[in-house]
Amino acid sequence: MLLYTITDWLGLVPFCFVLGFGILGLVQMIIRRSLLKVDYSILVLG
Repeated sequence: MLLYTITDWLGLVPFCFVLGFGILGLVQMIIRRSLLKVDYSILVLG
């Protein structure tokens, strides 16, 4: 049961990275006023 709890919490780590890149892309889109002006690498990672 302990192993299940550990892997369950570790599964949230990739989700946090994706969420971070998504927020970064959203901020760039708001600042630059266009989805096409968002960095390509952030779009791919997000």
